[in-house]
Amino acid sequence: MAKSSTPQANWAAEEIGFLAGGPGRAAEAALARLMDGGLVRFSREGLVTAVHQNGHGATSPLEASILAGLSGGGRPIGLVVGPAAHSQEMGALHRNLVEKALAHRQWGKTSGGRVALRVLLVLLGIAFLAAALFVDLNLLAVTLVAWFVAFLLRDKKMLTPIGRGVLGHAQRNPRSRVDAVALHGLRGVVGRRRVADLYGLPPGILYPPPVHHHGKQKSHSDSVGCGGVHEHHNCASSSSCSSSSCSSSSCSSSSSSCSSSSCGSSSSSSSCSSSSS
Repeated sequence: MAKSSTPQANWAAEEIGFLAGGPGRAAEAALARLMDGGLVRFSREGLVTAVHQNGHGATSPLEASILAGLSGGGRPIGLVVGPAAHSQEMGALHRNLVEKALAHRQWGKTSGGRVALRVLLVLLGIAFLAAALFVDLNLLAVTLVAWFVAFLLRDKKMLTPIGRGVLGHAQRNPRSRVDAVALHGLRGVVGRRRVADLYGLPPGILYPPPVHHHGKQKSHSDSVGCGGVHEHHNCASSSSCSSSSCSSSSCSSSSSSCSSSSCGSSSSSSSCSSSSS
């Protein structure tokens, strides 16, 4: 196993990205390296496109996988970073960092079964401790064993001490804007400047536009229409006249459908008939 005892300055940006933020950050760092090398670019529609369709120019298997994914045309950044973060090349990058003693083999959130086992061992330890105090002191050994196993199953830090040293060295000595992406992500901020600004990327590319619900838009337009220009002579200036009180169904030939409280004037019957027409 090849181990690195001291921080170095020749770590790839995707390696620094993995140490700083995991697979997703490593994928963003690889994409930033491709942008920095002029191998990919963003179109006006916000799609990531490959400048060349031959796939040449990649400096790592992860970069090559990103270029291969762009061979069929442009894609949104989420459909570029996401598959790269879960690719076989990302798994190989993780294993390489483990072999270099920079990261632990287990990466990510602790599984539910592991947490449940720890809780069970702690509870068993408490039960055996109570039994040892009141029944048999020999059960105290079982308590210690259960708690020791629960301690071994505790959540470990993702990085080894060597990995934390390498990451700290990279944070103190950033080399380029690619390192800024690796350390902070494309959505991060360095000082008071957005990292995306280093590549001239507008916010709309990284952050999807808000989703408008058509139901809410309809209710908003209906409420405005009742007090708008077309029906101002029917509903006067009263704010209580909503879309339900002056709709086409309520404004019939009957004068009671639009009362003076909702439409404001004594000539409501004539206004309702005119609006229904």
